[in-house]
Amino acid sequence: MLATAGKDKYIRLYDEQTKSLVLRMKENGELCGHSNRVFACKFDPMDNNRIASGGWDNTIQIYDIRRRGPIASIYGPHICGEAIDFKDDGFTLLAGSYRQDNVLELFDLRTMKKFRTIDWDGPKASEPLKSAEQEDDMEEDKKEENKENFMPTNEPAEKVDGYSRYSPAPFIYSALFNNKTNTIMAAGAGANQVRLFDYDTGAVLCVISDLPKAILCMTKANTSNDFAFGSVDSKVRIIGQRQLMDPLSQM
Repeated sequence: MLATAGKDKYIRLYDEQTKSLVLRMKENGELCGHSNRVFACKFDPMDNNRIASGGWDNTIQIYDIRRRGPIASIYGPHICGEAIDFKDDGFTLLAGSYRQDNVLELFDLRTMKKFRTIDWDGPKASEPLKSAEQEDDMEEDKKEENKENFMPTNEPAEKVDGYSRYSPAPFIYSALFNNKTNTIMAAGAGANQVRLFDYDTGAVLCVISDLPKAILCMTKANTSNDFAFGSVDSKVRIIGQRQLMDPLSQM
C-alpha cells in the first residue's frame, strides 16, 4: 500500500495495484489526529499495520490500520520534511525537528516517551535523559554561576542559544536511519549541512558542509551504503558512504 498526507491533515492509503483509495484516517475516539498540515508519513518496516506521521502541530501521530485511526500521540517534534524514521529494532522512532535545539530525538514506541536526544555537535549524545530534579538542580547551579560571573558590558552578544551567523542552527528537514551502518543521517537549512552520527555513541562521523542551499530530502540505497540528498539549488548529490566513515571527516 501507498500512504500519503498533506495540507488537509488526513492520512490516505491506496492500493498500489488498483490505484484506488482504501482508507482515510484522521481522528479515532479521543485522539483527534493532526491539527495542522502533515509533512511526513512513514510505514513501520517491522509492522505493516503501523504508520507514523508528523507536521506543524508539534505532534507525531501513531496509526494502526486495523483500528482505522491513531492509537497514540507524541507531543514535541516540529516536523517540516521527511524527518521521521523507524529503526529495525521494532520500537525506536527517530524525529528531526525544524528548530534550534533538541533537533534529533529518539522515542520508545513501547512507552511513547523520549529516551534520548542526539546532540547536533555530538559529545552529549550518549548521555541519558536527566530526571526533572537533576534538570532543576542544574538550572539553579547555572543561575548562581551566571550571577557570580556577570560582568556588565556594552558589546553586542555574538551568539544566541549557542548559535550565530558563523555557526547557524540546523533546522532539520530530513532525518533517517541507515541500519546497515548503524548511523543516523540528518540535514536541513540554516547550516546547510548533512551530518552522519554513530547511533551508539552519538559521535559525529561526517559533516558535508559549505552547500549553497538548504537540503530538503535524503534517501539511502537498498543494496549499498550510498545515499543521496536533494537541495534547493535543484541538484541531487549522490555520496558513497564507505568513503566518509572516518570520525569528523569533512567535505
